[in-house]
Parts: sequence; C-alpha cells; structure tokens
Amino acid sequence: MAWITPRTWVASEVVSASTMNTHLRDNLDFLQHSPVWIEARSGGAGGASLFGSDWVDYDLTGQWGPVRFCKVGNWVMSVGLATPTVVSPAVPIYTLPVGYRPVRSLVAQSTAAENAGGGDTSGNNERVPTTFIGNNGGISTGGANALPDPGDWWSVFFIFSLEDPDN
Repeated sequence: MAWITPRTWVASEVVSASTMNTHLRDNLDFLQHSPVWIEARSGGAGGASLFGSDWVDYDLTGQWGPVRFCKVGNWVMSVGLATPTVVSPAVPIYTLPVGYRPVRSLVAQSTAAENAGGGDTSGNNERVPTTFIGNNGGISTGGANALPDPGDWWSVFFIFSLEDPDN
C-alpha cells in the first residue's frame, strides 16, 4: 500500500464509496500501518548509527521502543526516548539524514525526566526542556536547567513539515 495524494473535491460532486475508500480509508490505513520507521541506532539501510556519540536509546524494548523517525509526504515524525551517557550540550541526540531535514531550524517543547534511581549531579531537578531541530538535521537539547544527566530520559517526539511556510 502506498500513500496516494488526496483528491481535490469539486463542489456538488457525488462521491462514491470506492473514491472515499481510496482517498480516505487507504491513506488513513497507510498512516497507521505503513510508514517506514528508521531507527536512529541502526541508521536504517545504511547501518551506521545516527546517534551522537554521547546518546543511546533509553527504552529499546519497552513500550516506547527505539528512537525512530519516518517521512509521510512532506511531514517528518519522530518518536522514542533517549538518554545521554555524558552531559554534553554540543553533541546532538541524533542527526536526520538529507531529505528528512527542515527548511529552517525549529524549536519544540520536549519532555525529560530524572532517572528513577536518583543520582542527579547537576541540581537540575526541574526541567524546562527544549528540543532544537537544526536545518543541518541535528536534533539537540537545551533550555534553562534542561541538560539531562546520564541515565535521565529525553523525549524525541516531534512532527514538522518539509515545506517552507513562507512560500
């Protein structure tokens, strides 16, 4: 099954069941079941990890699964949780490959949490998390008191359009 560009409806058009099934049902099924998710740790078909050197999956086999991303039409989505092995704001969580990068850099709110085992060494018990999505493809963290400690988790959930909103 492939994504089909949705039909542009015409005023007073009589819509058949097969047309609705093609343009609505089948595309919704595609969104639910068919996007090819690329895992950041494996880099997809290329095999090389896309993670920055200081980041790994937080929940590889649990309910969140590995950090991964996909593209549907002009939209890029990412899901998963990552954790740093050291605190280093200069190292991206992972880098999106060409074709998955935004037209310009974006900023999105994120979610982070202290490791349940404690051990916070930074004093940053309250997080004001921000995720930066660079037009160079780098997904990084930052914000006031937002750098995670090793073992803390950081969400990499986002969705953005590849189209330039000004054009």
